[in-house]
Amino acid sequence: MALNLNILSIPSYSSKAGFIHHRSLPQRPLTHQSMISSNIKCLQTTHSIDDPTIIRRSANYQRSIWDFDFIQSLKSDYKWETYKSKTNKLEEEVRHRFNDDGTMRQLLGLLELIDDIERLGLGYLFEEEIKKTLDTIMCMEDIKESLHATALRFRLLRQHGHEVNQDTFNHLKDEMGNYMASYFADVNGILSFYEACHLAAEGENILEEAKQFTRTVLKGMKDNIDSNLEKQVNHALELPLHKRITKLEAELERGDALKSIQSYMYETGASEDMAREQVGHMIDETWKKMNTDVIKNEFLLSQPFIKTAINLARMSLCIYQYGDGHGVFDDENKNRAESLLFEPIPLLMDA
Repeated sequence: MALNLNILSIPSYSSKAGFIHHRSLPQRPLTHQSMISSNIKCLQTTHSIDDPTIIRRSANYQRSIWDFDFIQSLKSDYKWETYKSKTNKLEEEVRHRFNDDGTMRQLLGLLELIDDIERLGLGYLFEEEIKKTLDTIMCMEDIKESLHATALRFRLLRQHGHEVNQDTFNHLKDEMGNYMASYFADVNGILSFYEACHLAAEGENILEEAKQFTRTVLKGMKDNIDSNLEKQVNHALELPLHKRITKLEAELERGDALKSIQSYMYETGASEDMAREQVGHMIDETWKKMNTDVIKNEFLLSQPFIKTAINLARMSLCIYQYGDGHGVFDDENKNRAESLLFEPIPLLMDA
């Protein structure tokens, strides 16, 4: 049996003179089904109103240290006119070295100059000079005066998008296909070769084999070299130059297992060492794909865009290589950020 419910009217706003009037609705029988439906709606409404506010889980992020007062407190002693004049003078001296005919005949010295400039993060000041020089070197014969020279030429040319064949290093092997022992004693050359191998593209097995070979050799000789060179070797083994943020030189230590490593251990039952090796392999393969894209540049992307994309990958490694460098900002991460963003490169003033 249906129940009759008289709904007389509901308020409605009239656009005429801004009056509110009541609009009559037709009478409608209220059935048992509609009553159940109405009760459900009422229960849902009451439930959502009475329930307390749902609080989202906190990620426990620490409060940022980069507040307004801290940023305002940053100062530089190198903003005065004396230092500006010294800086301009040094820039001109470097440009003169690029344009000096005698320097052009000493190709290794010129390559080392470019390498030093880019390691300091100053490549943007000499983009035209670097490009012109590398374009010229690309058209010249390979430098085979030393392993260091060959590897440095290969790495710098590849970093700037030139197609250099991996066969460049074939002369380092004997007739049996093994690397000649005469190169083993050249620590600087082996280190340069190791750094160059990280610019391998997809399918370049010669460079992949050489990377494993040079890594093994460097591990074996690092305890028998001077302290400065040992520091360079340890740094390269920990994070190769191609994957490193320029200008940033941190004393780097192995930290807690990353979430990606923990996830791989959980999913596969692998040990931490095996998980680290696998994740490292995945990272290397991704870098090879990026190196391939840089060399081919099928979409004709500009060099500034390419450099930005590569630097994003480098920054990711810098932040997350040893844990959550974004959410957990300890003293080490703070020092690295300050070194990269705020601390200037010291200038040696004339006496």
